Amino acid sequence: YSATMATSYKLAKEAFVSGLGGTSLWEVSLITVTLASGYVLRSTTVVCLPAVQRMKEESAVFSFLLDYTAIIVPGVLIFTVLADYSGLVLALMLTLTLALLLYRFIRWRGPVTAYHDRPPLPYPRRAPFATVSRAYINLFTAIAILAVDFPIFPRRLAKAETYGTGLMDVGVGAFLMAHGVTAPEARYPEEYSKVPSLRAFGRVLVLTV
Repeated sequence: YSATMATSYKLAKEAFVSGLGGTSLWEVSLITVTLASGYVLRSTTVVCLPAVQRMKEESAVFSFLLDYTAIIVPGVLIFTVLADYSGLVLALMLTLTLALLLYRFIRWRGPVTAYHDRPPLPYPRRAPFATVSRAYINLFTAIAILAVDFPIFPRRLAKAETYGTGLMDVGVGAFLMAHGVTAPEARYPEEYSKVPSLRAFGRVLVLTV
């Protein structure tokens, strides 16, 4: 009996991870844009609501809860129970963002931020978009890797077995893109020779093949 149960479990497990053909590029793009809209909504909330901006600067707990609510929660829902409704989630996020902008326009006619008297901050050495994109890639790659072993994660979003495009396939290309954008060779090309760069490129190429 135990051998039969073990065989059945093995077959069920193989069936669960086999035959994955991915999904359409449209759905992958839609989910990716929906995930990014969470950061847009979070940034708009901070800019348009001075009280939120003040609490974010004064409380690390509030800042964490704000990021968690606007970025993590929508991402987890899109990966699981709301995978079939990512378009509606995107529409909701954009509606909330536009509502905040409209509220800001009607409520105040002055400068956007409540702290406009501050001297301008120096431009960061690291590009903010690179930091945000790398954080997104690491965060949602970890969520997808943990969720893919459960039935609540749609199988079409898992990594394609042979041919096709799944949401998890985006992570491979995203990591390579993030590495290429933030690599020292790309940021400071005058400080690096071409030979070490070609050697590093060769290692990455071998790993991807």
